[in-house]
Amino acid sequence: SIMFLEKITWKQAEGYFKEKDIAIIPVGSTENHGSQLCLGTDFLIPRRLCEMMDERLNILIAPTVPFGVGDQHINFPISIGYDGLYDLMTRIVDQLYGFGIRKFVFLNGHGGNTPVLQRVALELDERHAMGAILNWWLLAGELDPRWKGGHGGGEETAAILGIDPSLVDQSEVAGPMKLHDVSDTLKATGFTSIEY
Repeated sequence: SIMFLEKITWKQAEGYFKEKDIAIIPVGSTENHGSQLCLGTDFLIPRRLCEMMDERLNILIAPTVPFGVGDQHINFPISIGYDGLYDLMTRIVDQLYGFGIRKFVFLNGHGGNTPVLQRVALELDERHAMGAILNWWLLAGELDPRWKGGHGGGEETAAILGIDPSLVDQSEVAGPMKLHDVSDTLKATGFTSIEY
């Protein structure tokens, strides 16, 4: 069965650590997502994805990290910055490493966290452990190009509607995402990507 660390006893955790060396750490942020989405979008989605995982996986899931690197946002971020997230993730990883975890899956809900998670994963490699980063919104775009988007876009809105429709302000839902080309030859394909 799926094992949420916060829902098991220390004896159950001890048993898991004796048998398995893999853990999932969902991580997101608390920030504005357009005017239609709730502030917890980036951590609620990874958490829900963990809840939906197949029972046969039998993988330990750490408590969801609700804060991340959101310094680029101006409307409403609670950002712990690069150094704050790095310190937090390093501490969590060190603790789990001490209990025998050697395979870490970071289920990321916020693009601003990626550089920190990449650094943590590289440092795990130096310790003969593994860090894999899954950016769910990029995977959604690969599975169906119509869902390629980004911050506050269609895929996030659809995901939150799937979790709890009351978390989406329908009066603020706009039409299709409007991208702005950099120039005639550099066409936008997403908020942070261009066709070259």
